[in-house]
Formats: sequence, structure tokens, C-alpha cells
Amino acid sequence: MYDYTVDPEGDVILTLSNPNVPFAIWSEDKPLVNGPPAVPVTFRVSSRHLILASPVFKAALTGGWKEGIKAQNGCLKIGAEGWDVDAMLIAMNIIHCRMNRVPFVLDLEMVAKLAVLVDYYQLHDAFYSHKMHWISALKNSFPRSLGRELMLWMCIAWVFDDGEIFTDATHIALQCHTGYLQTLGLPIPSTAIGMSGLPITVVNLGRKVVNLGRKVELRRSVAIAALVGALHELMEALLDNSRGCSFECRSILLGALRKQLHGLKVLHPEVEPPFQGCSLEEAVKRVEGIKDPVWCSSRALSSNLGWDGRRNSSSSHYYNQSCRLHSCSLKKMIEPHLHQTKDAMTGLNLSQFKKTEEECTLQ
Repeated sequence: MYDYTVDPEGDVILTLSNPNVPFAIWSEDKPLVNGPPAVPVTFRVSSRHLILASPVFKAALTGGWKEGIKAQNGCLKIGAEGWDVDAMLIAMNIIHCRMNRVPFVLDLEMVAKLAVLVDYYQLHDAFYSHKMHWISALKNSFPRSLGRELMLWMCIAWVFDDGEIFTDATHIALQCHTGYLQTLGLPIPSTAIGMSGLPITVVNLGRKVVNLGRKVELRRSVAIAALVGALHELMEALLDNSRGCSFECRSILLGALRKQLHGLKVLHPEVEPPFQGCSLEEAVKRVEGIKDPVWCSSRALSSNLGWDGRRNSSSSHYYNQSCRLHSCSLKKMIEPHLHQTKDAMTGLNLSQFKKTEEECTLQ
């Protein structure tokens, strides 16, 4: 007896050991409680379908990489570890063209689990038509803040080659994370593929997301550093007389800028990358909040006004000099740098990112 008979005439018994390993753990989730060891789950499937759909299964069932062992009933036995049982069953039904057993709509969690399966077993062609239905049904629930769901979306976009979602997800991550982008609790270095002792679900997802996390963190840190550097350069320009129109103007603007940057703490020029605790979005908002000092370039003077604005009957001269606000502005000086920072907040391009990954793999 088998737990799932996908093909009654199948010649392969796929045994899933340690099924339903906790998937994509976010650090804020509740600690896991260890239960009894999970019972292996078996699937009766067809070698012909597996070989046609997956290079990984083909290597396991044929040639010099053959891993299968003949069972007493003549079927080949192959193994897998750590996968979600429902995800594996959906994958087997798709591979065996049993479309009436494939759900038309799935939740985000299951689509992410299937994405990892697809990536590991290289099932992209077999899943081509299904991915569009699943993703389309979920788009209305796309998250607008950084969290576990956003990281699942990144994985889905990467595996199923959805450039629009990938750009949107990395844009939000770039805006919102504060110096450490969680990679779903995956303890895998970017080069670790197939590390022994770890479930394949963890190994493969870790490779993609860790590299992605580093890329997003680097762009965030560089963008904030450029903004802080621009503020520092502006202070230097006010000190060396290359900005501002007069001694009074430079002194007032410099004092206002230094005072406000001191209050911003993390954006003070003395602070260095990686600017822990400050998101790129927050940095932009803080700089946008810098105020312009308001003062007049000249006083209103008349024959009956003294230096302090009080009436002075002894004065006999009139100055028809109007009081006007000074035109030099900190905000206008900072604005071009804010635009550059906002331009850096765009999400990553999927095709360019994949090309970079491929080049790194070949080196």
C-alpha cells in the first residue's frame, strides 16, 4: 500500500522522509515545539513522466547518477526529504497530467512551497500554465510592507520569472528594511547548494534569497550613505563660501543644518554605514523634514523707527526699504540629492539580477 497512488501502473515508489519540515521561518514567529518524528510518505509514480518533466529525477533514475533501488515488487525506489506533502502531491499530479486533481487557486504559502519544489527539481515547463492562474488570484493581496509574506513573493517571482512582482517586492524591501533583511531564517551561505544534513527545501530557497538579501541591503546602505555624504558636502560648502550669498546667509543656513542633523542622529555625517535601524524610506522622510530658517534680508526702516523697531521721534529720515524674506533655501539645496535617493529606491530588475547570478555561478 502507498499513501498516494498517482499512477496505478507506476514503476517508481517515491518515499518522502521527514515530511512537512517548517517552511520559511520568520524570526518573529513563535518558537517551534519539537514533536515526534514524522512518518515517511510514499507516492506511486511513473518513471517516464518524472524523467520527461525533471532533469533531477532523470539523473536519479538513469545513467551514471542512478540513485534508484529495486523494490521487491519490481518498482524503483527513490527518496526525497523535507518537502510539504500537499505540495509534493500537487507537483506529482501536474507531472502526470492529472489536471482535474490540481487546485485552480492556492494560498500564498502553498504557491511558495511549490516554487521551491519547481526550482529544485527544475519543473518550470510543467508548471508554466498553472503559475499564471495562482499568481493572478493572489495579486490583490500583495503586501505593502516588509515581512515574511513579501519574502515569499520574492521567491515566487524569482522562480516563476515574474519581473513585475520581483521589482515591486524588492522596491518595498529596499524602502522598508533597516539594515538586516531576514532571509526567512535560512542558515545557508549563498554558495551552499545541496549541503548535507539540511532539507532540500531550505538549501535551494536559501541560495536565491540570501544573494537577493545582500543585494537589497547593499543598495539601501549605498543610497543612505550618498544622502548623508551630500548633507556633509553641503555643510562644507557653506563653510568654504561656495554656497550661500553672504556671511549672514551662510552662518544662518549652516547653523540650521547642523542643528537639525544633530537631532536626526543616524543621518549625522559622523555616522557610518550600514546605518542600522534606519530604513531608506525613513531617511528620506527625515531629510524632507529639514526646515528652512526664515529671516528678512533687510529691516523696515522709517523716520520714527529705531534699530529695535520702536518709535524714535528724533529720527528725521525715511527709508522706503521693504522687508522681504531671504531667498536662499536649505530645502532647495538638498532637493536634488533627495531626487537621486528616491531614484535609487526603485526595485531590482529580474532579468539583470538573474544575469548577474549566472555570471557569478560561472566564475
